[in-house]
Amino acid sequence: MLDEQREQIEKLQAQLSTKQQELEIYQILSKELRSDRFQDYILQHFERELVELATVFLLELTEQRYTLKYENKEYKVEDNWSCGETRRVQTLSSGETFATSLSLALALSEKLSRGAKLGSLFIDEGFGTLDTETLKSVSSILLSLGKQDRLVGVITHVPALGEELGTQIKVEKFLEGSKIVVTGILA
Repeated sequence: MLDEQREQIEKLQAQLSTKQQELEIYQILSKELRSDRFQDYILQHFERELVELATVFLLELTEQRYTLKYENKEYKVEDNWSCGETRRVQTLSSGETFATSLSLALALSEKLSRGAKLGSLFIDEGFGTLDTETLKSVSSILLSLGKQDRLVGVITHVPALGEELGTQIKVEKFLEGSKIVVTGILA
């Protein structure tokens, strides 16, 4: 009888030890899940994936020149044409900034689409402040996207950009109402 009680006490002590270990794990999880650390971890993981995907687009759009980096909570680019020099994105020209922003937007849209390939992209305005050289750079970026089996729609009030991109769908306003005019070749 004494041996049975001793055996039962040993089993209960083993169970108690296991339960104490589980309690410690649950307390740690509870603390971590309630803090901002878990959210920060998830966001950092997502941001790393976003930057990796944006880099693929940025390399395509800049003729393999720029690689996007995220270091110490700051976006940077590595300039492959300048021996891998790392620069803050604030030092980019307006055309390079457009390419970087577009790359991030494309990466974000692909991430949010959960793997579905998005065949179209619409960009609304934002071109009026660009100089002629930058406008040509932006135009070539948009044309290169169009060559990658993507439908690119641009809403702009800059006639030069519309002419560069080819097919235009213009909305002309009249007293009687609006009229749609299509110029160029629809592909």
